[in-house]
Amino acid sequence: MKKLILFFAAITITAAAANAQGPTSFSLGLEGAVPMGVFNTAGYNFGIGGSVQVDHKISTDAALTLYVGYINFSNKNTTPYKYHFSEIPVLAGVKYWFSPKVYGSAQLGASFNSTKQSNSGGNSTLYTSTGFAYSPGIGFNITKGLDLLIKYFGNSAGGGTLSSVGARLAYTFGK
Repeated sequence: MKKLILFFAAITITAAAANAQGPTSFSLGLEGAVPMGVFNTAGYNFGIGGSVQVDHKISTDAALTLYVGYINFSNKNTTPYKYHFSEIPVLAGVKYWFSPKVYGSAQLGASFNSTKQSNSGGNSTLYTSTGFAYSPGIGFNITKGLDLLIKYFGNSAGGGTLSSVGARLAYTFGK
């Protein structure tokens, strides 16, 4: 429940920042991610979720970013237990345009994580953690308002790094 409240609080703050004065844009995105390394070996499948992001231009080629997302991964193990891992990354960073259509992105922040383990009897246990998160990527402005970001996401939770490679397809509102 705390994570849900945190998620909605972060969306509210992000939306308020989008209404601030200056050259600010606001985007809503659909996210997909493929687990890598230890995260993949632990048996997690493709993750799906959504995100909001605010970009505040600081020059013609650069912007500061504030990002909040939610991604859920299910486990493909064939054990009597089902595992679901979800993360709520809250990141701040920069975006730099190399050309009008191509940009680089780098973000740092925290990821609020939960793992739910449940069995066929309906019993479940919830584990939570917070990790340092980072996400570099390369983005493409497909059309006016439509954006595709290919990114790496690292989440140093639980003594290791849970990483994924993913994409964010977003629609941008504003300037």
